[in-house]
Amino acid sequence: MAQRLIAILLLTLLASPALAQATIAWPEPAWLTSHGAERPAQLRAARLDIVQAGTQVEASIELVLHNPNDRDLEGQLEFPLQPGQEITGFALDIGGEMHPAVPVEKGRGREVFEAIERRQVDPALLERTAGNHFRLRIFPLPAGGERRVRLSFVQVLARDGDQLALRLPLDFARGLGALPLQVTGSPVAAGADAGAVAFARRGDRATAVLDRARIAHPGGLVLRWSQADLAPVQVQQDGETRYFVAELAVPGVATARALPKRIGLLWDASGSAGRRDQGLDFALLDRYFAAVGDAEVRLQVLRDRASPATTHRIRGGDWSALKAVLRGLPNDGASHLAGWVPEPRTQEFLLFSDGLANYGAGPMPGLRPGQRLFAINSAGARADSARLQAVAEARGGRLIELSAASGLERAVHDLLQDGARIVALDGVGVRELVAQSRHAIDGRLRIAGELVSARGSAKVTLEQGGRVTTLPLVVDASTAGEGRFLAQVWAGFRLRELQAEPLLNRTRIRRLGEQFGLATAETSLIVLESLADYVRYDITPPAGMREAFLAARRETAESEATLRREHLEDVLQAFEARSRWWATDFRGRRADKVDADGKAIPENAEAVPMSGDASGDAAARVGLASSPEPQPTPMPTPMAPPAVAAADAAADAERLQRQVVPAAPADGRERFSSPPAPVAAAAAPASEAASLDAVRITGARITEGTPEAVIAIQPWVPDSDVARRLRAAPAAQVYALYLDEREAHADSPAFYLDVADILIARGQKDLALRVLSNLAELQLENRALLRILGYRLMQAGDARDAVPVFERVLSIAGEEPQSHRDLGLALDATGQPQAAIDALSEVVLRPWDDRFGGIALIALSEIQAIAARMRGRADLSALPPALHRNQPLALRAVLTWDSDNTDMDLWVTQPDGERSYYGNQATVAGGLLSEDFTGGYGPEEYGIRRALPGTYRIEVDFFGESSALVSGAVTVQVWLSTGFGTPGQADEWVTVRLSEGEDAMLVGEFEVR
Repeated sequence: MAQRLIAILLLTLLASPALAQATIAWPEPAWLTSHGAERPAQLRAARLDIVQAGTQVEASIELVLHNPNDRDLEGQLEFPLQPGQEITGFALDIGGEMHPAVPVEKGRGREVFEAIERRQVDPALLERTAGNHFRLRIFPLPAGGERRVRLSFVQVLARDGDQLALRLPLDFARGLGALPLQVTGSPVAAGADAGAVAFARRGDRATAVLDRARIAHPGGLVLRWSQADLAPVQVQQDGETRYFVAELAVPGVATARALPKRIGLLWDASGSAGRRDQGLDFALLDRYFAAVGDAEVRLQVLRDRASPATTHRIRGGDWSALKAVLRGLPNDGASHLAGWVPEPRTQEFLLFSDGLANYGAGPMPGLRPGQRLFAINSAGARADSARLQAVAEARGGRLIELSAASGLERAVHDLLQDGARIVALDGVGVRELVAQSRHAIDGRLRIAGELVSARGSAKVTLEQGGRVTTLPLVVDASTAGEGRFLAQVWAGFRLRELQAEPLLNRTRIRRLGEQFGLATAETSLIVLESLADYVRYDITPPAGMREAFLAARRETAESEATLRREHLEDVLQAFEARSRWWATDFRGRRADKVDADGKAIPENAEAVPMSGDASGDAAARVGLASSPEPQPTPMPTPMAPPAVAAADAAADAERLQRQVVPAAPADGRERFSSPPAPVAAAAAPASEAASLDAVRITGARITEGTPEAVIAIQPWVPDSDVARRLRAAPAAQVYALYLDEREAHADSPAFYLDVADILIARGQKDLALRVLSNLAELQLENRALLRILGYRLMQAGDARDAVPVFERVLSIAGEEPQSHRDLGLALDATGQPQAAIDALSEVVLRPWDDRFGGIALIALSEIQAIAARMRGRADLSALPPALHRNQPLALRAVLTWDSDNTDMDLWVTQPDGERSYYGNQATVAGGLLSEDFTGGYGPEEYGIRRALPGTYRIEVDFFGESSALVSGAVTVQVWLSTGFGTPGQADEWVTVRLSEGEDAMLVGEFEVR
C-alpha cells in the first residue's frame, strides 16, 4: 500500500540564542503519516493555550484533523521537542468529549494499542522513541470525519534581559484563517516583527485571535513577562508532597581554564551524524585548538564499533591535518557511543555526537579523577541532549550547545571558560534535591526538591578553578510564591539526570513516568475508549473512573490466574500429543500416491482433510491416536533421571548422530555460519526445477560407509541494478561504490541488506556489519527492522551484537512471544545457555494472543535441545517436570519472517513425494508441521525423528499480507538442522526476501544418504 504524508508541517523558525530553549513548537518538520491514504488529511483548526506560573509554563496545542478519504485510517505524528521540554499529557476526543491520557509501561502500551486497533475502536498512544523524539498514534481518523487531539508540555522559561520570554513558531498553523491564543498567568505582552498583539483581558486571562497574516508572518510570536515581582522560591502542594523550585544567582564570573595537552577526540561518524552542523563543529575546534596551542590528540571514531585510537599532533593551533581526516570520514553505521575505552594519560575528552545511542550494550565508560568530558551537540532538537548533558556533567564537564552560527561565541565561552559548577547538594527539611544543570544558565542555578517541613534549608557546594564555595538556600512555605507544575518540573530535572545511563536506570525512569504522567523511555501515555478497556488491559484509568475500575479489577483477578493455569494445561496436552508422535515408529511407511497438492492418498480412499495440529483427524491418519504410551528420551535436569531412561536417551542420540554430518562444535556456541558466496550474478532460482548442487554444503562422513545428512542452502542473490553494479566491481571498490549510491537509497532497508550480503561474499565482514547496522538508524523503534538486523547479525556469525538488538526488540514488543524467543536463541549462540532457557521458558509459560498459537511447543523443543547439551547443568525449575523430556530429531526446519499481519508458509517435500504444509501437517512417513501462522512472524516448524533416504526440499510460499512492508518485501529466515537435540547437531541459516505473489521459493534441501 502507498504511504501518504498528511500535510501538517511544523517548521523551524530562527530563534535568538537567548530564546533557543524557549520554543514550544517543533523545531523540524513533523509529519502525520497514514498507510493507504489516497488524499492527504487536512488541519481544519488549531488553538494555543499557555499557562504561566513564575518561571514555569505549560503549553498546550490542540489540532483538529480531517480525513477526506472514504475509509478509516491510523495517523502517526512523529516530532521532536526542544531540550528541557517534557510532555506531560495529551487528550483525544471520544464521542465529542476530550479524554485525558494515563501513563502505562511502554511495551504494554503498544501491545494494548495494537490489540484495540484490531477491534476497530478508539485508542491513542504517545511514545518517546529516542532522545527527545516522540510518536503519537491515533485510531481511527474516521472516513470523512474529524478528530481533536491536544498535546501539553512543561518547561522553564528563558530569561531575556529583565524579562521572561517564550517564542511561539506559528508555521504549523499556516493556511488557517485564524488561530485562537489564550495566556493565563501574570500580565503578558506579545509582539514580533509584525507588531504587537492586542489582548482582551479578563482577570488573569488574556485572549487574542491571530489572523492569517499574523500566522504567516516569518518570525512567529514572542510572549514576555516581567521579572520584577517574581519570587526566587516557589512551592506547590501536590497530593501529600510539597515541591519547590528555587533560583540562585551565581556570584563571580567565569575565568579562563587551564587547557589540556593530551586530548581525546571522540568523533561520532554514524549515519545520524550527518544531521550535525559540521561547519559549526569545525569552527568550535578552530577556536579551541587556537587556545590550546600545542597538544597531542587521540582520535577515536564512533560508529557501530569504535575505531582504534590514532595520534595527531597539534602545533601552534594548526590542526589542518586532523581536520582533513575528519572531513574525509563517511557518516555510516549505527551509534555505539559506549564502545570506546578511556586512555589513562588523556586529560580531557571532547565528544562530538547527537547522543542517539542505538547499538551495542554497556554503560558509558567512567573516567579517572582529574579527567573531564565535554559533549558538543550541533544537531539541535534532533539530538538526545538530555543524555549528552547528563553524561558530560557526571564526568566533570558540560554540554556545549551549537544551535546556530550566532551561538558560536556562547559555545566557545562555555568550552574555554570555567564557571562555577555544582559538586554537591545537601539539605535539612528538604530532600530529593536535583538541579536543572550543574552549571549556571543565564547566570542562575535552578534547584528543585521536596519540602518535608514548613521551613527547610539547603547548601549548594560549588567548585570553580579548584576553589570550593557554598551558597545557602532557604525554603520557607510561608513566604514562597505559589507555584504550578513544580512536581513535573522536578520530575523533568530528575529524568534528565537519570538519562546518563538509561539502561541502568530503567526501573527508576519507569516509576518516574508512571508517578508524574510523563512520556519517558520506559512509559507511554494512552487513551482508551471505555472503562471496560481499562479493566480488560489492567491499566489504571483517569481519576474519574478509578473507583469503578478497582471494583471491576477485583472481579477479574481470579480469571487471570485461571487463564494462566488453562494455558499451561493446554501446553501439557499439546506436548503429550507431540510425545505420542515422537514415540511412534514410522519406519517402513511411505506415501505410495500423492494428489496434486502433495497429500498422500490412502489406498481405496480420498485424501483425508487435515486439522490445524497433530491431534484429531491428522493424528488418526498417521496412527498416533492408537499408539502406545510414549517412551520419550528424558532431558537432563538437576534431578537424576531414571537409569533406564538415560540409557534410552543415549542410544537414541547415538542413532541420530550416525545420520548427520556435524558441521559445528556440539556446544552450540558457533552454530551460525555466514552465507556462502553467490555462484552467479543472477537472482536465485525459485522454480520447481531449481537445483542447489552448486552451493551444496557437504561435510565428511562420521565413519566411512555410514549414512549422512547433508544441508544445502540457496543463498540470496539480489538482482537490483545497484547489486549488479557492486558485484561487477573489484572487491576493493565495493564500499566506495556503496557510498556513491547511498544518498539515492538512504531510506531503503533492502539497499543496506543487499550491500551487506555482497560485502560478506567479498570477505569484507567488518564493513558488511557496519552497513548492516544502518538498519538501527532508519526508523526509531521499528521492531520489524530491528528483527531483520538481529537475524542478519546471527547469520553473519555476530551473535554478540545481535543480543542487544533483540533486547531492544523485547523492550519494544515484549507482548510478542517472538521477541523472547529471538533473544533466547541469540543468548544461546553467545554461550549463555541458562539465560537462553530462561528467555525461552517465558514463551512456554505465558498465555499469548490466539494468533501466536503453537509457538510454546517450538520454544520447548529448543529448551530441550539446549538443556541436553548442558548435560545435567540446566535449571529447568520454571517448567513443570512433565516437560523435562528431550525429543531429538533427525531433520528440523524452522521458518520465521519480519512482517506482522503477513502469512508465509513453510513447505517440505519429502523423498516419497508427500508434501508437508498447512493443509497436510502430519505425513505418512512421520513428518510433522506445527500450527500455521497466518498473522505474522512465525515460527513454523517441520520435524521428523527418523528420516527417509533421499532429498527433502524446503520451500517458502508468500501466501498474503495485510500490512505495509518495511523493506518492500518480507525478509524470511529458515533455520535448518540435522541431528537436532543431539551432540552432533549441525545448523545452517538462510535469509531471503520475498514479495507478494512469489510462490514456492526453494531455499534449501536435506539430502539423507
